[in-house]
Parts: sequence; C-alpha cells; structure tokens
Amino acid sequence: MRSSLAQYGYRVGRVLALVGCCLFFTACSTKMAYNFLDWGLMWYVERYVDLNKEQKDKAEAAIDKFHHWHRTTQLPRYAKYITDLKERMAQPVTADQLHAETDEIQIFLDDCVAFLLPTAVDIVSSFSEEQVQQVLEKFAKDRKDYDKKYISTSMEKVVKARQNELKDQIGPLFGRFTDQQQKWVDEWSTGMEYYEPLMLAQQEDWAKMLEEVLQKRDDKKLLDASLRKLMFYRSDDWDPELEKQIDINQTLTLEMMAKFMNHLTPTQRERFNKKLDKYVEVFTELSSE
Repeated sequence: MRSSLAQYGYRVGRVLALVGCCLFFTACSTKMAYNFLDWGLMWYVERYVDLNKEQKDKAEAAIDKFHHWHRTTQLPRYAKYITDLKERMAQPVTADQLHAETDEIQIFLDDCVAFLLPTAVDIVSSFSEEQVQQVLEKFAKDRKDYDKKYISTSMEKVVKARQNELKDQIGPLFGRFTDQQQKWVDEWSTGMEYYEPLMLAQQEDWAKMLEEVLQKRDDKKLLDASLRKLMFYRSDDWDPELEKQIDINQTLTLEMMAKFMNHLTPTQRERFNKKLDKYVEVFTELSSE
C-alpha cells in the first residue's frame, strides 16, 4: 500500500529507503531553512493556485499554526527517530529493514498532511471555477513534464535521469561514490522495470478523480472525505501490471541500497554519522525555541 502523496508525480527516488530520509532531512536541514518553512509552504500552495485575500489569510493562519505544531511536537519525534536510525544503520542492514524505515517516514509525512487537511477543505470549498482550472492545469503541466523527462525520450536519458535523481538525494549524505558503488547504481538504473508509462496513466486517473472532487466542492463533508481519499490514496486498485512493476523496482532498489549501506567507506560512514548528528542537534534546538 502506498499513499498518493508519495506516488503522484512519482519519482524513483521516493522508493529508496534512505532517499525518504534525505527528502525529509534536507527540507529542514538548517535553522534558517526551517524558520522560513511557513513562507515555503505558502509559496508551494501558490504554485498551483492564485488565492484571493480571504483564502490567503486563512492559509497563512493555518500554516502558522502548523509551523508551531510541527516545531513543538514533530521535531522532537524526528530527533529521536534519527538518533535511533544512526544506531540501526551502524549494523549491517537488509532490504526489509530499509523498507521499514521508509514506512516510518511515511507516517511522519501523513501526519503533516492530516494536520493541514481541514484547512485545505475549507479553502478548496471556496474555489472559483477559474481557480479549479488553475489547479487542474498545473497538475496537467506536471504530467507533461514527467512525460518529457521519463517517457517521450530515449531509454538512455531515462536511465541517466534515474541515476542523477538518486545522486541528488543521497550524495549529500555520503559524498563521492566508490567505483563499486557506482557500478551498483548503474546496474540498478538499467535493471529496473520501465514503469513510467503506466505511472503516467495512473497520474491521469488520479487527476480525473481530483476533477470530480473539485466539481462537488460545495459539500464540505463530501469534500473532506474525498480529499482525504485522494491524499492517502492507496495502490490496491491500481493497474495490476503497474503494481507488479513497482514491487519489482522497489525490491531492486532496497537491495541495492542495502549493499550500498553495508559497504560504506570509513570516510562515507563518518560523513553520514556527522550529518545525522547535525540533524539531531538542529531539530532539538529548533523544537525548544
């Protein structure tokens, strides 16, 4: 089961056991970045829709409340999780263990979405037809970009995009790859199932459901249930072939990352541990401010 938050606009890095950590960590890796979280969230919202003054005021108030909740209740959870993660990663790991880390991080992400959802319902229920079209067009553009990067291109470029995305996500944690690690990455990127066309089709299905939801936005109770279903969309009813391909790719990815983690050089291990220690330090300090 996978949530739509992780799957819509799917990127191969999202199934990487430690990439989930990287996505989570790097979003708040410094005090300055975290202190601008409210601004960043507002910017993200307005990438998809132009809010009127009343909607913007509601969004800003909700984001301020979220920021306080996140700082005081979630950052201590993250610091504890990372402290424990460091101990777990100090031992040889298996693909199953890394999968469990991914599941844990998904809970953190789901909790954040659940906190913001009531405000999203309130604001979306007041959308004009023009705003609805803005949202749908922005998601359509995202799908077009996905098509351009992963489908309407050569397989060589698809493989390169997979490799670059992986390096962007885990490179900051480990630094330069060894020749053996690079070989594993190359084998992984070429050995994966070509799931991207079916994923794009799944994105299209999700977008159709979103359009149907937005057309019934005047019923807040129905809107809440519908948006909740979309945001925590599970893959049980997806195309069986897509499910099969994703399962294969996930297994390949987790096995590759387990080998990677189990063969870190002393320099990479030191860098990794220092990064984790810094995250714990920053999250702990921020949570007490």
